[in-house]
Amino acid sequence: MTIRTTSPAARARRAVRRGLIGLALLVAAWAAVPAAHAATQTAFTLEGRGWGHGIGMSQYGAYGYAKYGHKAYDFIIKHYYTGVTLGKVGNPLIRVQLRRALSSASVTDAAKYSATWGSKTVTIAGGTTAVVSWSNGSYHLKAGSRSWSPGSPITFVAGSAKLKLLTANANGYVGRYRGKLRMLHLTDGLMVVNTLPLERYLFGVVPRESPSSWPAEALKAQAVAARSYAYRAIGSSGPFDVYCTTASQMYGGADGEASSSNQAVTATKGIVPKYGGAPITAYFFSTSGGHTENIENVWTSASPVAYLKGVSDPYDYASPYHAWPDNPSRPTPTGLKSALGFTKGLLRGVYIVKRGTSPRVVKALLIGSTGTATTDGASIRADLGLRDTWMYFTSISITPSTSTTRTITYGTTTAITGRRYPQLGSGLSFTLHHRKVGGSWASGSLAATAGSRSLAGYTVKYSSFSATVKPLSSSE
Repeated sequence: MTIRTTSPAARARRAVRRGLIGLALLVAAWAAVPAAHAATQTAFTLEGRGWGHGIGMSQYGAYGYAKYGHKAYDFIIKHYYTGVTLGKVGNPLIRVQLRRALSSASVTDAAKYSATWGSKTVTIAGGTTAVVSWSNGSYHLKAGSRSWSPGSPITFVAGSAKLKLLTANANGYVGRYRGKLRMLHLTDGLMVVNTLPLERYLFGVVPRESPSSWPAEALKAQAVAARSYAYRAIGSSGPFDVYCTTASQMYGGADGEASSSNQAVTATKGIVPKYGGAPITAYFFSTSGGHTENIENVWTSASPVAYLKGVSDPYDYASPYHAWPDNPSRPTPTGLKSALGFTKGLLRGVYIVKRGTSPRVVKALLIGSTGTATTDGASIRADLGLRDTWMYFTSISITPSTSTTRTITYGTTTAITGRRYPQLGSGLSFTLHHRKVGGSWASGSLAATAGSRSLAGYTVKYSSFSATVKPLSSSE
C-alpha cells in the first residue's frame, strides 16, 4: 500500500518536480510485519539544481552563451555582472600560496638556478634537488653535497628553465612554475609561495577553471573574470595574496597550461570588468541551474553588491548538473536529523520560508515533533554536502489511528491521517494504492485539504488527507 500525489500535469513534468512525490511504502513501513508497531512515519524527497555558490558568472552558462548563443566574451561578462564596463589594469606581481604547514619542501630545475636569502645568493646546478627544512629555530638548506643555515626565508629563482616544486601543492599537483618560489616558516611549518606576474598567473588559472577545449569566447570570459578577481586580492596583508585552490581560484602552474587558454589570456590582456571605475570582485562558479543569485541571498553575512545580482542563465543547460542527475533523492528522516543537528524530536519537514531571486534557499524551518528550528540555505548545503542551495524538500507523514496502542492486526480496518509539506498546488490530490487479494493493485483518490499553522513567526502551509485502510498481508 502506498500513498502519492498525482495529477495529469505532474506526470508531464520533466525537470525539478518541486516535490510531487509518492509516499513510497510508508503504509507498508508500519504494516510490514504481524502486530507491527504503528506510529507516525515520514518520507522525504530532495531535488535540486546547480553546482556552486551561484554568485556572478556561471562557467557553464558562459560556455553555452559562446557555443549556442554565439556571444562574445564582453557580452558574457556584462550579462553576469550587472552594470559593469570593461577597462584595463596593469600587470603587477601576485603571490600564490601553494602549500603550508610543511616540515620540508623540495625544488629543482632542469637548468642552473639560484637560492637567495638576505644579501646572500648561491647558485645550484641544473638537475640538483634543493631541500628546505626548519629545525631548532632555524632554516636549513641542502643542495647536493652543500648545505647552509639561512637566517631568513629562502627564495628560489629560475635560470633558463622553470622551477619545479617536488612537493605537491594544495591541490595535489607536482609540477613546474613560472616566476619565483619563496619558502618561509610560520607557526604551523613551512609555507611555499609562488610570486609571478598577474598575466602569467592567469595562464595557470584559466585551464584549471574552464576546460581548454571550450569555445574561445568562453575562455576569454573566464580570463577576464579571473583577472579581476585576482587583481582585487593583490596587496593583501600577510605573506600571500591568493590560494591555489577553490578558496580563491584554481591554479596549476606552468604544467597545467594550454595554448587555447593562453591565447584567451593574451587576447584579453589587462581587461577587467569595472564598476564605479574600480575592478570588481568577479565571483564565478560552475553551474547556475538556470538563474544566478544575489550575493546577500547566498552569504547571509554579506551586504548587497550592485554588480552581483541574480540574472537569468538560459544556456546553462549544457551542464550535467543543470538539474541534479540523482533527482529525486530520498534522504531518511534520521539521516537528515543527524546531519542537520536537529534536536526538536523527530524531523517532519524542511519548509522553505524564503528564496532568493532564483529558487535558492535563503531561510528554512526544520519542523519536528516537539518543536521548530530555523536555518539557512548555506547551512543546509554544508550540513548535507549538497552541490548548491537551489533545492526543494518534500515530506509526507502518515499516522494510523492505532498509534495509541502502537499495534495493527492484519485484516483490521484502520483509519490513517497524513500531512504533506509544502502544500499541494491547486487541483492536486493524494492517491492511495493498495494491493488486493490475488496480488493486483487498486487505487483511489484522496482529497487534499489545505491547512496552515504558525511556526517561528511564519505561516506554514501544508496539505492533509485521511483514509480508512485494511492491511491484508505482510506484503501490503
